[in-house]
Amino acid sequence: MAQERDIQLGKYQLKARLGKGGMGVVYLATDSRLKRDVAVKILPRSLASNPVAVKRFLREARVAASISHPSIVTIHDVDQINGQCFLVMELMTGGTAQDLLQRGPLDWKEATRIIADTCHGLAAIHEAGLIHRDIKPSNIMLAPKGVVKLADFGLAKLTDSTTDSKPLTVSNTILGTPQFMSPEQCQGDELDSRCDLYSLGATYFALLTGAAPFPDPQPLQCMFAHCSTPVPDPRKQRSEIPAECVDIIMKAMAKKRADRFESAREMLAALRACLNPGQAVSTDGGVKASGTPTLSPGDSMSFGASSAEPWATTSPLVNPGQTTVIMKTEGADAAARKRMILAISGGCLALLIGLLLWSGVGRTNSGQAETGPSKLGNVGPGNSSPRPNRPIHNPVKQSLRLELAADFPAMSTQVSGVAFADDAKSFFSGTMEGTVQQWNIASRQPMRSFAGVKQGIRAIAARHNWLVAGGEAKTVWLWNTGSDQPRATLTNFEGEISSLAISPDGKKLAVGTYSELKLYQLNDTGPKLIEVLGKSTNSTVICYMVMSVAFSSDSQWIAATSWTDKAVAVWNAETGALRDVKRHQADEPEGISFIPDEDRVVFATQHKGLYVWDLSQATIQPVEAGPPANRKPRVVRTLSVLPDGQTIAAVGEWGGLISLYDLHQKTVPVENSQATGTSSYGLDISVDGTLLLLSGGDKDHRKGFIQLWKVVRESSE
Repeated sequence: MAQERDIQLGKYQLKARLGKGGMGVVYLATDSRLKRDVAVKILPRSLASNPVAVKRFLREARVAASISHPSIVTIHDVDQINGQCFLVMELMTGGTAQDLLQRGPLDWKEATRIIADTCHGLAAIHEAGLIHRDIKPSNIMLAPKGVVKLADFGLAKLTDSTTDSKPLTVSNTILGTPQFMSPEQCQGDELDSRCDLYSLGATYFALLTGAAPFPDPQPLQCMFAHCSTPVPDPRKQRSEIPAECVDIIMKAMAKKRADRFESAREMLAALRACLNPGQAVSTDGGVKASGTPTLSPGDSMSFGASSAEPWATTSPLVNPGQTTVIMKTEGADAAARKRMILAISGGCLALLIGLLLWSGVGRTNSGQAETGPSKLGNVGPGNSSPRPNRPIHNPVKQSLRLELAADFPAMSTQVSGVAFADDAKSFFSGTMEGTVQQWNIASRQPMRSFAGVKQGIRAIAARHNWLVAGGEAKTVWLWNTGSDQPRATLTNFEGEISSLAISPDGKKLAVGTYSELKLYQLNDTGPKLIEVLGKSTNSTVICYMVMSVAFSSDSQWIAATSWTDKAVAVWNAETGALRDVKRHQADEPEGISFIPDEDRVVFATQHKGLYVWDLSQATIQPVEAGPPANRKPRVVRTLSVLPDGQTIAAVGEWGGLISLYDLHQKTVPVENSQATGTSSYGLDISVDGTLLLLSGGDKDHRKGFIQLWKVVRESSE
């Protein structure tokens, strides 16, 4: 493009055209200020005059730039110069997954790793409240060492439940690439994140076989096939493909979205399990057991010779007809007419076959329905024998029970806080008479006491060799656990200390009081104030009577409950910026905890039960809407989510009982049978989720207790 080499777009010098898509042309460019090569995507002038197209383009940039993830292409800049809209992205010089397919189908392990990393990025997109809607091989970018990143948010749609502005796309609008579109996209129905899982399954099929599952070059014919034709068995084309890979494809590409994976994380876990057979897989797809490691985003992996030209998208995957289409239908019966149009375009024979398949009449010689779902979803024709039942990452059916492992000597006053040491062989306690001690679990005796404390302790926290305590003296004491002398002391709080939390990485400290919430940076020299989180920039009070604080498992977010306006709120733990606040809950909120590796928070209100706040969807749903029958209303003081991400432990003012709730199975709460006759105020869970510390006492602070409980899990098929 000789005529384009001298084009200067602000500080970007355009060098070469790399590719073209439905929402713009991509160029190789140099940032003249930072002296680095980048990819610049320019909105065509024919669309730049369209306000809706410009809004969608700019939204793509804002959305993509807001998500920081190793499996998503980074957006550096967005601008508009002389009526030309453009965004600047990191340059991916390894080509695309589509380029790899020009050399033929991929080895199944290679294909599975690419899809797993893509799925990891897709999970981040979904958790940000987005639907990508155009997953395909040409949108999976590769770095030279095999790092996989998902790109092109040109068709991304904010989910209806987000708090962002009104979506630019509307019902009855069909967008996507026909060879990889879900049935609901083809029909113009309302979409959710499972449409992306279908497209990812179709992309997985293509990487394994070298061809899309329905490669018809005619868009309408291809779309009709997605709606009515069973997914072909990829082993018909390559017999060496493992059955586990086929299971994942069939579940992801189930015609009915209810039969697909529930989330990208569930699909990711299945992919990781396929790569690491026989090993336990965590909720984010990582392997728990030792053995052959999985490939995480950012790890090196060889894909062979890379594409000669980065971002090359000029060669279609299968047919020249693989294009992104935008169709629109209208009317009250639009969905019915769309299906009819697709059926007519497929011809009478296709219509007849489609009707038979949808009605379940089509049978094999053995009488087995060809489209009948297996345990993992719809199974395509050609399987002469039924597929063995291999459930993929469904929540494990389990029963929980609690065993008392240790009952520590009775205390003369309420034990308001407990926290495990890093090695879980000892723990720390704080009492209302102003003592802070470390206990040996094996001997059930205190090992030492920490000096400097004045007045009663209401909260303690321990992590990464830091021990922190605070309470009635409006003071926070910090010790290095290797010494019993305070390393630092924080004062100047407006109210008594009510709650404390140290971030999982050990770098942040949150202090909640009956008047404010403060965030500190922890380092070798002591704490440094980052932000007062209880007030927004216009001095509006967000958190006054702070009852509980918690960090997310990645240390990125901090959540708190406040009796002010019955509010729960979340902030960015790096900048102190408020992310969201929900006021006027059913009752005053108390305990709060993040679900590990998820963008969800569990909190408790005084008498109305437990609730899950989905931050990405901005929704709040009850876990237990009020107390069970024949039980007085409870006051939940403290709660925590076990590392499994599905079990909530809650304690409070009801005789010292512990209640365990299963988020996935909605089981009846499990309670410890040995009630203490007092109330529980302190709760901590070991890193592996097998031990639970409980402490409390009476309201008059005249007696206290500490107990260690073992969480016993009994799995069942």
